[in-house]
Amino acid sequence: MLALLMLLAVAAPQSNAAPPAQSQPQTQTANKPLPPGVVQVQLDSLHCPSCAKQIARNLYKTPGVMRVRTDMKKDQVWITAQPKKQLDLAQVWQATKIKDAAPVTLRIGDRVFAAKDFEKAAETAARSTPAAQR
Repeated sequence: MLALLMLLAVAAPQSNAAPPAQSQPQTQTANKPLPPGVVQVQLDSLHCPSCAKQIARNLYKTPGVMRVRTDMKKDQVWITAQPKKQLDLAQVWQATKIKDAAPVTLRIGDRVFAAKDFEKAAETAARSTPAAQR
């Protein structure tokens, strides 16, 4: 019985030491560039399955989208582009805007875009469009 208690006492510190070592690689991989054809959108809140489904429906209507995956715990949406096709990031950004959730950042490769980047692009497009076409 005493040997069993000693074994548990010796094994316990080793199991406590392992998790901090495992948490370090996770933070290092978070800065790793995304694979080609993958876009990650961070949302302010993705709190229910119906919001996730609505965003996925909107994204599947966007040209070039092959796969959509949502992570409600992390408030993220992962989009995979069709092979040999480029996604229009402005359309992806607009497709993730719904009543209860709004995009915060969009990541592609090693680049990160924020809302201000897409607002500037929308303003520029509105200014360059002649009044007759509006």
